[in-house]
Amino acid sequence: MPKNWWKILISVPMIAIVYVPLLLLWLEFKEMPFVEFAWWRYSLSFLMLWGGVILLMWAYVELISKGSGVLELNIPTSKLVKSGPYKYVRNPMADGLILILFGEALYFKSLYIFLWSILIAAAIMLYIIYVEEYKPVSY
Repeated sequence: MPKNWWKILISVPMIAIVYVPLLLLWLEFKEMPFVEFAWWRYSLSFLMLWGGVILLMWAYVELISKGSGVLELNIPTSKLVKSGPYKYVRNPMADGLILILFGEALYFKSLYIFLWSILIAAAIMLYIIYVEEYKPVSY
């Protein structure tokens, strides 16, 4: 596996949307739960999960191609991106990640993942407010 894939596998989004929810499922149910069939819950969680993934990937592609940026928290893009999902939403990558987490909580009907989703959403929003509104920009 190339080195770039290892960076993705141990990145903060992967930890937040894959590894921690798996740990929380195990803590809550002591095993992977068998989810009983509820078509409305599966449908809504499917839309949330894949909508979040598509939004996240679309934003990433736009950021790399139009903003000449990289997926690093401390490395800003060299150009302001105003196309793609950035045309409609200020932080589509954060919104995609939050959608994925709430979709996981709904799919597994897990209170722990739901609480984790709220915690991550609050942390992301507070971080974005701090970085974009209050932190002085130095060029």
